Amino acid sequence: MPQIAIQVKKTPEEVKPYPAQVSTVGPQWTIFDTPDSIPSSTKELLNPRNQGAAINKIAVACDGMTIWAVVRRGDRNGINQGGAQVMLYRSIDGGISWTDMEYLKLANVQSSIESGTLIWDLAIAPDDPNIVAVACADISVDPLLQRVWISTDKGDTWESTRWPPSGITAGTDLISVVDISRDFGSREILVGTRDGSGLDTNNLQIMRLDGHRQWKIQCAGSTVSASTSQLTGDIVAAKFSPNFPNDRTIVVICCDGTPEHAGTWLATGIHDVEQNATLWQEHADHVKIRNADNNLGSSPRVDEIIIANLELPSDFSGDDANLRRFYVSTDAVQNSPNITTNRGVYRIDNKLIRTLMDNTHTLLRRTASIAYFGTCTSGKLLVGDVLGYGNLATVPTWFTDSPTDYPIPCWYPALKPTTGAAGQVVGSSKGYILGYGNAKVAWSPDGRLAYAATGAASLGPWAVPAVNNGAVNIATAWPAGYVNVVPFDEAAFSISRSNGETWNQLSLINTFVAKLTDVALSDDGKTVYLASVNTNAGSQGFDSVWRSSSNADVTSPLPALPIGTYWERVLTRVTAVSCDEIQSNLALLRTVPYGMDPTGQIVAWAAQYTKAQAWSPDFGEYWAIIVPREIIQDFCFESRTVLYNLTPDGLVQKMPYTETAWATSLPSSNAHIQNAHTIAAYPGGKILIGAARANNLIAYPIAFSLNHGNSWEVIPDQLPTKGNVHVAFDPDFQNNNIIYVADDGSIGSNGSIYRQTIPVYRRWVDTDIMNPVNGAHGKYYSAASPYGLGGYYGLQSALSTKDLYSAHGMVGQSSGVCRTRDRYEGVPKPGICWECLKTFTQVNGKGIQFTTEPSSLKCCGGLIIGMKITLYAIDNNCYANNHNASAGFGGIKAARECGMLWAFTDDVAENP
Repeated sequence: MPQIAIQVKKTPEEVKPYPAQVSTVGPQWTIFDTPDSIPSSTKELLNPRNQGAAINKIAVACDGMTIWAVVRRGDRNGINQGGAQVMLYRSIDGGISWTDMEYLKLANVQSSIESGTLIWDLAIAPDDPNIVAVACADISVDPLLQRVWISTDKGDTWESTRWPPSGITAGTDLISVVDISRDFGSREILVGTRDGSGLDTNNLQIMRLDGHRQWKIQCAGSTVSASTSQLTGDIVAAKFSPNFPNDRTIVVICCDGTPEHAGTWLATGIHDVEQNATLWQEHADHVKIRNADNNLGSSPRVDEIIIANLELPSDFSGDDANLRRFYVSTDAVQNSPNITTNRGVYRIDNKLIRTLMDNTHTLLRRTASIAYFGTCTSGKLLVGDVLGYGNLATVPTWFTDSPTDYPIPCWYPALKPTTGAAGQVVGSSKGYILGYGNAKVAWSPDGRLAYAATGAASLGPWAVPAVNNGAVNIATAWPAGYVNVVPFDEAAFSISRSNGETWNQLSLINTFVAKLTDVALSDDGKTVYLASVNTNAGSQGFDSVWRSSSNADVTSPLPALPIGTYWERVLTRVTAVSCDEIQSNLALLRTVPYGMDPTGQIVAWAAQYTKAQAWSPDFGEYWAIIVPREIIQDFCFESRTVLYNLTPDGLVQKMPYTETAWATSLPSSNAHIQNAHTIAAYPGGKILIGAARANNLIAYPIAFSLNHGNSWEVIPDQLPTKGNVHVAFDPDFQNNNIIYVADDGSIGSNGSIYRQTIPVYRRWVDTDIMNPVNGAHGKYYSAASPYGLGGYYGLQSALSTKDLYSAHGMVGQSSGVCRTRDRYEGVPKPGICWECLKTFTQVNGKGIQFTTEPSSLKCCGGLIIGMKITLYAIDNNCYANNHNASAGFGGIKAARECGMLWAFTDDVAENP
């Protein structure tokens, strides 16, 4: 064995992969759970029942595991088909899986709410993950049905708060914010309202959650409590202080409509929990939200404000001027012809406002949300944008680790943004199509993970007429724009382990999977990459790379669970250079072979028949573009620092790694094979090319180079079976010069497998190791898989054992894999003994086709003697019957039987 195959100095226990589940009757092929293969009653990854989805709100509980989401659902065309379409989803495992908290579970709900509920806000108690409240209404039917519900058991049961109280005008005073206080021996919930007037008709109301629950108004004009002082305007954001048990402070952002006070303001009040009344600052002490350094700027008026966000440091105290630090964002329309309405992100130190991000004069820069983690003196701030790039399916986020810097901090844009905004047209800038993405950002309680949830809500200010309610890309009067949804816009719940530098989609993904096209593995068996394609066109046709790993170094701080338990989408892009080009819908994945990168840290992707190619140096977290000169037929790694591309007509481009990128300046070499199918490489500049069927009929089946492609030789002898040629080096090639060839056969000709040596070679008929004439035999080989039938579409050689595997086409009711446990046995005597691995766990696993090109079979494990080998193969059918487009939403069973990823854990290392 070469050194490259035994560099990993670990015991079998340290590198033992999580195998596919194996029956007690012996090794079997088993389906691995893959994206969208799991019924949505237990996991909402892609939401297969309703393919229009938008996440309008998320809230992360203090336990770090409980997360709530408000999700707008429609059918696959984005149309409401009835039922509770703006739903609550709950996760108790950090967003890995979700439970659909059907709205019908809420107690005493009117039937009209059941059929068309709009939920637009929710809040979690900051110190108790069990307590959650939601605001909802059916504003299209009867605004009187506006309600606030609360649960004290993570949503298992719900109780009405008896909202609305007296004084709320039906259809006018709509709930704009909900918040829950920390426990101070009791607990309070606040609700703010807005009506678009900015006068004193809207207010903040608070209710204690113990004793006699009664809402009390907290603002001007109150007849409930004479101790309140003036606070006028629409309430657009409000929070209890994080130290409310001590400082009793409430912070509010309101939009005043009186001429002398027009604009958006920040104010605080001291709350008397016994009297349930608040003493507010006088208006002279309120802080006007505007760009303080821009004298031409104006604070958003009530007909301009859309949303505002408020974040407070963990040690905020309303009692101490040095700890009165606020982070605020505003989004507003530009009604002025001079575009002077300020919008952006601000830091307020007691009464002094600082502009951290000015979005006033930038078309693209509108803030959907902010999230702050830290104290008053040190922390980090994350910003999510409203608009995204539709032809890239990305929504920008921004991060700074110095939000206290003056005059402005350094902002870092996401290098791999979160997904969303696809399939929309709002306008364009610099050639990019814009769409609504509305990135709602948050931090985990320990700050190790960042979250982002996206959706196509098209929110406008109160004054925008609602005649286009729900239409794509039309800014709709708040809050009716929350019902907007765009099918397959790539909206999702995403996580970032790098402070928003790169985002992976974890769940609730509004995408489409038509087919799985390739799988790539780490040699230690702990990480699997999966490529899928979306057959929609243009900016609704984004394809994906998924990652599932049991390696804690990859998944942390998420758990390292068995492969297939959950998947992260680590790349989203079209199978073309851009949306403007026709997509191939043929995505390829490759990792570094021969144990040289045993954990699968380096992975590369390409779109076959295009020049689209990318690679990742860090398990798919970040991807960099590769710019090859030629169309890609196949590609492979020779090592961690050498990559080869193969064109359909047999040109080979060597790309060495330069420590910053894969160099593409070296000239391509011609392998003289005319029509090429596959390529394999071996350390030291050894390259092997297999011909495509058309070439195998007229010219040479194999070309090889032993000097990095500087010169090429061919084997002129034609293969008797004349099909597409799949090639592989023996892991000990440096000592034995052995290569393997699998041929899938041509029309009227069966395929076979050959063992050959180079540069000295023999006739193919003498090296056919599946031909009984050359001694091939086996108990199951002759009965279940007769010689040559079905053709051979994949070829894998185990690293540390003598096992050779090749996937064959349909023989009888399904495909399978031929295995020999001694690939070095003599030919013709005693000949190679073969077994056919065709045992499937699913009774209905008929019609399985391991025929995916250019290579249908992958294997991992076998790094050292005694380490099990696991095979992976994709059923070459449309995934879930082309997403059950013809079967409707009831095809979950079919989804688990068609186009799936199959795995087989072999025990040959333990039983040689």
